Amino acid sequence: MRSGNSRTLQDQVKEYVDLGWSVLPLQPKGKEPLAEALPTIDGHASWKPYQTQAASTGDILSWFADYSPEMGGTGLNIGLVTGYGSLYVLDFDRQEIPRPFQTSGTTTVKTGRGWHQYYVGPPGLPSANLTSEGIPYEFKGCGSYVVAPVSTHNTGVTYDFVLPILSIKNLPEETLRNLEPHEQLPHGRPLPLRTGGRACLDQIWSRELKNGERNNALYILYQGLVGKSARNSIEASARLLQTKNESLQQPLPSRELQKIIRRGPEGSVPGHQYDVGCDSIHRLLDGFGWMDCKRCKYADERARKILNAAQLGVAASSLSPSACNVFLALLDEEIRTGVRFLSINGAVKATNLSRNTVRGAMQELRANGFLRDGGEILTPSPGREPKSGPAT
Repeated sequence: MRSGNSRTLQDQVKEYVDLGWSVLPLQPKGKEPLAEALPTIDGHASWKPYQTQAASTGDILSWFADYSPEMGGTGLNIGLVTGYGSLYVLDFDRQEIPRPFQTSGTTTVKTGRGWHQYYVGPPGLPSANLTSEGIPYEFKGCGSYVVAPVSTHNTGVTYDFVLPILSIKNLPEETLRNLEPHEQLPHGRPLPLRTGGRACLDQIWSRELKNGERNNALYILYQGLVGKSARNSIEASARLLQTKNESLQQPLPSRELQKIIRRGPEGSVPGHQYDVGCDSIHRLLDGFGWMDCKRCKYADERARKILNAAQLGVAASSLSPSACNVFLALLDEEIRTGVRFLSINGAVKATNLSRNTVRGAMQELRANGFLRDGGEILTPSPGREPKSGPAT
């Protein structure tokens, strides 16, 4: 069945819309988006909105009213956004189709140079360059598009169906297997940049984000990547944020994503001293019910600070000044690194006390239940009063 030569471009576009596919206007006899017909994002014409929301009927009618030759316009081609509405396309940019795909029976289009095969598949598959039997082909996934029938190639050849739309099949298993190493965000893979050990960031990176949580979650992801503890550059953090956003079934609009990036590190905002911490993250994400802090190095930080403050009050009233100084240095190291340890040399450097004084102070802390062998802070047992005076 050949439908292209028997239908006008406008009739064909109506069929695409009825199927729930996303269409976009292209240059006449070309492959580039028709800039003057596109929405404006941050001052620039962009086709990206059509990756997540199909053009309205009014927009499509205006394209044909303004640009179709029948209305006196310069003409236009039509593209189909891949990765939207479960539509994917294998682009064979030569006359030869690899044998595994020759008998697929799926919707097939003759292009100016080769063939397009249309398939349906699971959401979120990224575009990739693949091979089959040594023949390269392009997998058109999320963030891409193809020229659709009955558009015209720059050679004058019309893109035409040789197997109709209703023949569309599911993606072949071979293609799905070949796509696995190309997945941008496989579930469970940790962030590729330094994150400061925050489990919430790994969870944001590896899960789908839905409307209502996207803005807060992406804001936290960016702040966690660009903050002082992570020490990543603004450029690298922004690229990773954009990668995550583009992987979503419904990405955040570009202008909203740019607002997050332009804000920069929270700790660098005038009047702000600290980066985004656990309290803010809980306030912004707790309502969505998926955040798990059990494996995070900061999971017990708030409780630990409260406990340490209580211990410090006991220490100040019962320990010698040198033991209090060493105890303060231990608490500071614990809060700074999450590790409850200081060597003798480390304590000397932190307190400016002599080695003998530090050694005696640690003995006093140990004798009074504040220190374990190896330099780890202890919590005094309930009801136990610390011994007074230095250890002998």
